[in-house]
Amino acid sequence: MNVALARLEGLLAEYVESKALDEERGKNEKPSERPSKPHPPPPSAVLKLHSLCSSEDMSTDLEYVELCREIEEELASLGDLEFLHVPRFQEREFGHVFCGYRTSRGQEDAQSMLEERTFGGKRCVVTTVPRGEFEMIRSNN
Repeated sequence: MNVALARLEGLLAEYVESKALDEERGKNEKPSERPSKPHPPPPSAVLKLHSLCSSEDMSTDLEYVELCREIEEELASLGDLEFLHVPRFQEREFGHVFCGYRTSRGQEDAQSMLEERTFGGKRCVVTTVPRGEFEMIRSNN
């Protein structure tokens, strides 16, 4: 048990550190390296990947962290991922995965690519959820 807890703490520390480094890199960019155009507003909806996870996929904290890392890597490979939300077992919308991309075009491309994939032998079902509805789901968990 202590070994698993130590591994989980290590994974969480690595994840937090990598996010902090990403943020720090963004702060240290020279103004000339930053894009000159302002970013367009984010899409008004987020993607919902239906029934992507099961309780067996994340029965421990370690499995949950590893699953989130795998999903994040996969979704980031499809476009400029803005965020990822994977509800835990006790949360509303458990089993589904929510993600947002920085641009509408990136989100549309990711959605079309995801709809052609299978996960765990099941075809991926992707719909959109209005951002306001998603924020309510996330805040109620």
